[in-house]
Amino acid sequence: MGTFREPSTEISMSRLILRRFTATGTANGSGPSRSAAARLIEAAKAQLAPLSAGTSRPPRPSPLEVSNAVKSVTNGYLAWSLYVALRQSGTGISGETLEDLVGAMLTVDVEVHGDLAARRALSVLDEERQRTQGLSRRLLAHGASASALLGLPDLAESLCVEAELLHASRRHGKAPASAPAASGAGSVVDLPMRASLIEACGTAGQLERAFDEYLSLEVRTGRRPPGAAPVIALMKACVAVDDLDAGFDVFRRARESAEFEVRPSALVPLLRGCARQGALARAMNVLQIADEHGLDVHSAAVREFARAGGAEFLRLARRLHAEARAVGKRMPVASTTKLARACLLAGDAGAAAEVLLGSPRAAEGTTEPAMEDDAVGEGAGRPVQRSGGRTTHDLDSALDLLHSLARQEHHRELITPDER
Repeated sequence: MGTFREPSTEISMSRLILRRFTATGTANGSGPSRSAAARLIEAAKAQLAPLSAGTSRPPRPSPLEVSNAVKSVTNGYLAWSLYVALRQSGTGISGETLEDLVGAMLTVDVEVHGDLAARRALSVLDEERQRTQGLSRRLLAHGASASALLGLPDLAESLCVEAELLHASRRHGKAPASAPAASGAGSVVDLPMRASLIEACGTAGQLERAFDEYLSLEVRTGRRPPGAAPVIALMKACVAVDDLDAGFDVFRRARESAEFEVRPSALVPLLRGCARQGALARAMNVLQIADEHGLDVHSAAVREFARAGGAEFLRLARRLHAEARAVGKRMPVASTTKLARACLLAGDAGAAAEVLLGSPRAAEGTTEPAMEDDAVGEGAGRPVQRSGGRTTHDLDSALDLLHSLARQEHHRELITPDER
């Protein structure tokens, strides 16, 4: 690592970062998803542009073009821009395509941009209610997820009831009722949406209500635990109110059931809670549990430890990042750039350079969002190929990562003035 600490290298890296930050401007996406969506946005804008003499209005994008562009979007900001452009131009958006688009709006770094993304998603739901008589279950589920981010349990609960009534009415071939859903065992229950309600309670600081909702799900489903999603949501609620002990207790009790399978997503709330409270020993215990179950949580751990900062957690994050890089485990751009940024904020430009220059580019033909939500994916990226020394490919990969870091910083600047 000594070569990265040479003054000339650190100065060059600082200049490189400055140039990259200046050059990125208002970039809000990259790769094929950016191109397809950008073309559609321009086509939609063309519907609103003034016509010169002798010219005719270009045809509106076809439903297939809209659908293909939406499916390629993995950036919440781009999804919002696309929605606005399509609606303003009067271009139709089919039901399934709209569901995909609202879901994409929530694909952001929720720690920094969750509030804005959630407000935008809910504003779309409000607008769609005025356009149609009712919302689909997927749109209601997106609304519940947005409510969880904003800490709106009452709204989340009303959306849950609406979705469960919709499901029950379709099952029995009746029009949706207006009464609350039944609460007895065997009644219709939407576990993923109820999980969003539990998470919303935690975000709002209502942990007792979160536990009450969880216990009611045990009654309604007749299962303990009622499902993986409610367990994880309750752990998130505990961490949100800084009750890490309660989060570990929920996890312990869930593991006692043979029906509960430990997955990476169940360990992420604990990693976040440990990082927030500076509980390094407990974080190491969570990593040990992951190893025992053969689970890859490197990307989540790097992300959460980088967010927490501090010398001990940054050292651990760098070690995990290096391990993942060495064996080809999945390490999203978002996690790498968060770690690089944390090192820069800690005054260690050499460590930031090592993180950036040592990270292989994502596999050819694949794209990753500039921002990442809290979900933890499974699988591995391609192995690192090295032939000694730094190559042009290494530097090009570093520039890609710096570009992503610059976009994240730019989005942080946009978050304050945009209150929609």
